[in-house]
Amino acid sequence: MNESLLARPKLLIPNLPHLLHRPQVCRTIERGLERKLTLVSAPAGYGKTSALVDFARRNQTSVCWYTADARDRDLGPFVSHLVEAINVRFPGFGKRAREALTFPDGALFHDPSSILQVPHQVRHKERIAFGFVMDERRKICREIMAGKFQ
Repeated sequence: MNESLLARPKLLIPNLPHLLHRPQVCRTIERGLERKLTLVSAPAGYGKTSALVDFARRNQTSVCWYTADARDRDLGPFVSHLVEAINVRFPGFGKRAREALTFPDGALFHDPSSILQVPHQVRHKERIAFGFVMDERRKICREIMAGKFQ
């Protein structure tokens, strides 16, 4: 996918003015970095995004951000945004993945589960601890888990 078509604001930590700092919540999120996956889940309006923005602003760990929406149910844009979200913090990352996206008959499109390894590969290749936030993941989560990309 052409990088100019990517929605850059989706890849940046949202600017939320007047954010209330909640140190205990930030510490809880930080402890989640010790795990392979930490899911922050609550009903709408409970402050999930605010807590993650607060954490991302105050923590020393690099945080890659991706705000998903219904258009990301298509595998091409989903992977493009996933890779580019990491590239924002780690310039140069994802060259091979972007090349693979130009070939629709490639393995990536036959086995989309391989994209779930991208953050893991960065951590081991770069030896850098980082957090990856997929905000609004519920908008595409069912399709990802069921392998039903459009």
